[in-house]
Amino acid sequence: MLEVLPGAEHVVSMRVSGRIEKEDVERCIAAVEEALARQDRIALYAEVAMSGMTPGAFARDLGYGLRHLSELRRFARMAV
Repeated sequence: MLEVLPGAEHVVSMRVSGRIEKEDVERCIAAVEEALARQDRIALYAEVAMSGMTPGAFARDLGYGLRHLSELRRFARMAV
């Protein structure tokens, strides 16, 4: 399960637990895209206690991450 937590406008905060499904990754991507639409640079914060990912979740997460490698400057800080 992935829960997007409330936080500052420039921070995407989430709590990740259990087994991650593709829908969870989609929810996270939507939160990141919304923040990037509002801010030039954002920070990511994640509390992680996950037990695994489905193949679909892994593929979606990997694909999204690889497509945005050229935009790493937009991610000011990350904390896990």
